[in-house]
Amino acid sequence: MKWDTRLMAGRLASVAAIWGVSQALATPAGKRLTLKIDQKAGKVTKKSSATVKRGKKNAKDHKAWLAAGLASLAVGTALIGKALKR
Repeated sequence: MKWDTRLMAGRLASVAAIWGVSQALATPAGKRLTLKIDQKAGKVTKKSSATVKRGKKNAKDHKAWLAAGLASLAVGTALIGKALKR
């Protein structure tokens, strides 16, 4: 197999980049940064789960509106389907 210098340089560069990033994240500043990112992700997850819970509660409390909305989606989809026929 013939060695391709450009290919080998690309492979070495990717390995060096991964090593460099892992070394940077191992520093105290890198650890603080990853901790902050993890905390923000946790907040987003908490907010989204609260939003889903609120949506489920609203759907239970307003079943008539939910049915009307689903019916309008079905009618709209049917009308689009008819419009696309030749």
